Amino acid sequence: MVNLTEQTSAELVRTVLQRGACFIENSASSDYMMTIREMARSVRGPGFLVDGCGVAPGLTNLLAYQVLQIHPNTRALEIVVDLGLGKHAGKAALTWFIRSLARPYTAKVERAWQVLSPADTEIRVQWRQGDQLSLALGFPFAEQQILAEELGPACDTVQCFLSMRPGWVTQLFKRLLGLGAGHETGTMTLSCGDQSEATAAVLARTLLAARQFSGVGPICPLPELLSLEQAFEAIHKVHHDASFRHTSPTILA
Repeated sequence: MVNLTEQTSAELVRTVLQRGACFIENSASSDYMMTIREMARSVRGPGFLVDGCGVAPGLTNLLAYQVLQIHPNTRALEIVVDLGLGKHAGKAALTWFIRSLARPYTAKVERAWQVLSPADTEIRVQWRQGDQLSLALGFPFAEQQILAEELGPACDTVQCFLSMRPGWVTQLFKRLLGLGAGHETGTMTLSCGDQSEATAAVLARTLLAARQFSGVGPICPLPELLSLEQAFEAIHKVHHDASFRHTSPTILA
């Protein structure tokens, strides 16, 4: 079962897992995802949950695991999503992004869980060589909790940030929120084109991998099913201009 909406009840998830099916979750809200995860842990059945299956979370999780595989001494992961407005997100997704900017969220920072808001943190990133630094605001993407939980003591800090294009939109939100100064980051960058099509490609590839999964639930992290290379290959089939760039050994962007 592939879930594309955050309106699905935890009880339905319980039923799906009890019947032995794989529940593939595309949602990104922390509160919703933590509820679904707790439900999955309570189920005594043959099914399993695979969450973080899309672009963010999804590709971001695969990038995070790639960073730790290449650089096992990494202590902090900073995940930055650059969102193009309009057709790249769609009306419903755009509304969710804007509403989420006003919500507090939980993140692991320097080994301690903290309640943050976009008014607390910002970061500046360079997406392409020669570009000016772009502003990104702290954002309540679910993977900062999911990754911190999965990686445990391997990482002291896991934080998510969001930038919007055109850049003046992010600057506008910064002024509205009254933010302070930020800092620069190194980059491991994946450009995937239209968000909805990239998400569909990752979901389809995850579905194929889940049908061959022989492990034990109740929760299967996406990187146990899918490699970054496989996800990128699936996206490249629908977006030939998708690209991956690794220019720094330090932080995920």
